[in-house]
Amino acid sequence: MALKIICPACSFTREVDEGKLPPAAAIATCPRCKARFRFREPAAQPESAEYPVPDDDLLPPGAVIPPYGPNRLDEDLFSHPHGNGASSRPAAPPDAKDELESRRQAAEAYRRAAELAPPPDELQALSNPWEDPYEGYPAAFYQTAVRVLFAAPRFFAGLVPQKQLGRVLAFYLIVGLIQIVAEQFWLAVFAKVLAPRAESDPQFAQLLSLLTRDMSLPLVLLARTAFISLELFITAILYHMMFRMVAPAKANFSLVFQVIAYAAAPALLGIIPVLGSLTGFIWSIACGVVGCRYALRISWRQTLLALGHLYCILVLVFLQVSIAAQGM
Repeated sequence: MALKIICPACSFTREVDEGKLPPAAAIATCPRCKARFRFREPAAQPESAEYPVPDDDLLPPGAVIPPYGPNRLDEDLFSHPHGNGASSRPAAPPDAKDELESRRQAAEAYRRAAELAPPPDELQALSNPWEDPYEGYPAAFYQTAVRVLFAAPRFFAGLVPQKQLGRVLAFYLIVGLIQIVAEQFWLAVFAKVLAPRAESDPQFAQLLSLLTRDMSLPLVLLARTAFISLELFITAILYHMMFRMVAPAKANFSLVFQVIAYAAAPALLGIIPVLGSLTGFIWSIACGVVGCRYALRISWRQTLLALGHLYCILVLVFLQVSIAAQGM
């Protein structure tokens, strides 16, 4: 049965086969003017539906969302989850506050629908508590870290591209600062325990002094914070370059940046002495590989091909630097 859809903003008309539309489809985007509007009421969904799509109550019948406003990037990302968010739409006029608020509310509805939609491999994606800290930032930080550690595929499958990455960077820095404080604490404990041996062994005392060099904790935190921030951006750029070569249509810097930042959560295991840091390092690499596969929606072959080449290059560079250092 043919269904005629008419855009209320520009009167563009198109007929579609109603039988091919999903039962819950009720919002249309005009291909000519890009306005959004409700063209029908969605069919009722059975209570047993595994992945129910919520009705967009924020866009009632007759409402039209004009194609402009500062949130147009969010709307494009939800419509095209792995695009670059580019848009040629005009900027919002200064007297469009009501329309912009409507678009903001609609964008939130689209975000919720995207979180509930089933990603590849029939995984049910998890939301990101750190992006919506309803219970406060401490609880959101804990919940996000637990999801990365124990439900990485579902967590990373729920990531969406973002324009602002400040909150993602904050999560990464918090993890790094906790790791730094834990390392300094255990170094101080070991230095105190091994101090008697250092008194009788000058070489051991020299090694111990190098490990526990006199540097205040605030300076250590400041220096390491700058270093790990630079490390995050460089790593994200390298990952993105590799994925641009292997899967250019799916490569997205925002998603890669988020994956690397959230994949650092296992570094919190550094609070456990001796084996905690090593375990956290290996676990973080594994989470990064899994995260890239599910966030970018690519195959395991593409993921391993891109990251395998990158790790091989890094190992060769490290060996060359080590050989050069020994020859000096």
